[in-house]
Amino acid sequence: MQRAIRAACTGKNANVFYELGMAEAMGHQPILIAPDATHLPFDKAHWRCHMYGGKRLTTRNLRPRIVKAIEETVVAG
Repeated sequence: MQRAIRAACTGKNANVFYELGMAEAMGHQPILIAPDATHLPFDKAHWRCHMYGGKRLTTRNLRPRIVKAIEETVVAG
């Protein structure tokens, strides 16, 4: 069963990135959520990330993007 792991990467919380490393080691491809790219460490740039801190990518349109990403993750699994 494929799991859809989502992570809010606000403030570069070390615990969140530790858990993301564990998820990657288990073969998962997490869906990251962050205000902008400055909240992501360089070694997580290869994962898809949904930004919400700009004029075009906002919290208003975040939910449908996350739902679609979860559906794609589950189908791919």
